[in-house]
Amino acid sequence: MTSQGTVRLRSGQWDWTLRPQRAGVAVVYHHRRRVSDELRAWSPEAELTQDGAADLALDPLERIWSDPDGIVWRIHVELPSDWGRQKSGNGKETVLLVFSYGTITRMISVPADLRVGDLTNLELIDLFRDSH
Repeated sequence: MTSQGTVRLRSGQWDWTLRPQRAGVAVVYHHRRRVSDELRAWSPEAELTQDGAADLALDPLERIWSDPDGIVWRIHVELPSDWGRQKSGNGKETVLLVFSYGTITRMISVPADLRVGDLTNLELIDLFRDSH
């Protein structure tokens, strides 16, 4: 168990640190090469194993990401109001990937098994361009 470390995801290498909270810890991940790319997760445990940190990084509560124009967006996943009944064209369940900047919100429907932490910068750019 440790309070900091590094995880390698498909999206790159991330350095993580635990930040104590009243009921658990915030886990903050900083991308090694993209300064404004950050993952934020939460754990009830005071310390994490490397495997635990990697699991949390795949499905963070939010991701902070800078678009090609330098605007910093907050990205998170939301369940649609009819989740469990909503299917995409191929019959798979979908969720909403939400990009937020102040009062501006852009959304795109994505497969429910999408792992936000694994998305590369180029994949995020493509999803962002397709959102509305």
